[in-house]
Amino acid sequence: MFLIHVYTHHKAEFQNFAYTSRLDKFLGNLVSGRTEYTALWDLIKHLLTLSHGQGAVERGYSINKDMLVENLQERSLVALRMVQDAMAGQPLHEVLPRDLVAHCRGARMRYVQYSEDEKKKKDQTANERKRKDLHQEIANVNAKRQKIMHSIETMQKEADEMAVRAERKHDFTLLSKSNAYRKSVPDKSEELAALKQV
Repeated sequence: MFLIHVYTHHKAEFQNFAYTSRLDKFLGNLVSGRTEYTALWDLIKHLLTLSHGQGAVERGYSINKDMLVENLQERSLVALRMVQDAMAGQPLHEVLPRDLVAHCRGARMRYVQYSEDEKKKKDQTANERKRKDLHQEIANVNAKRQKIMHSIETMQKEADEMAVRAERKHDFTLLSKSNAYRKSVPDKSEELAALKQV
């Protein structure tokens, strides 16, 4: 099927193929991306990686895998690939420009600065979270204090009203309820005082 469909339509390209060109790129342009040739493309990749004469092909397939480590971040991988691509082939025959050398010398300093910036961001985020939690706790304490103060006022008012009704009606049960309210006011006042100390 490959010979019928691909070779016959691209016969001139096969005949004019330069043996110094990369075979994987040539076959990839013809075969890869087509669903009917998925298995064939996998076979071609395996065959080309076995060949010692196609070392560049093998590196092309596995360069990202070789560079990846567990804690490598995206910026580091991009930088490694840029260096790899720039130096691909013959690093000893290239004369490095001065600005590139100066840039490489400052790499450690930039890394330290980047690490410090990341640490500052983390610290700032943690401080903001602590501040937010503290504000929330203060708001909760203030709400509880307001609730207790309202309870004290309500109990005192109820106790006074019951005492007046008890006096008018000469009802001692209302008077005992009034006294019960008055006795619970100091407990609430102590609770309020404890909250004020917080």
